[in-house]
Amino acid sequence: MEMVSRAVLVHDIAAGVCVGATSRYDTPVDIPSEKEIQALLSASDRLANSRNLKIQQTWEKYRPMLYLAVGSGMLPQEYLVLPRSSLKDTGVEVDRALEGGGTEITVTKRKS
Repeated sequence: MEMVSRAVLVHDIAAGVCVGATSRYDTPVDIPSEKEIQALLSASDRLANSRNLKIQQTWEKYRPMLYLAVGSGMLPQEYLVLPRSSLKDTGVEVDRALEGGGTEITVTKRKS
């Protein structure tokens, strides 16, 4: 409005724009129970040992990611871009994350 009154702009480009009071954090998070997590890991084990070679190869590749997610507390945007060199005998070194809707790799936002 100020820019229109000073004749810098012809019309208010922000007219009709409002900031909502809701937050993405208002929706409750459905945290899986320990029993549900164990069922997921068991299912991934069964699929990794499938008689179907294509299913077996797929789950042999992705099963470790499920175990890493469950055991480490890492965020998906962290474990999806984790290089093998970050897997240490003493733990996992997390120094990058996936950002920009999955289009860029950046440094992590949290120290832990």
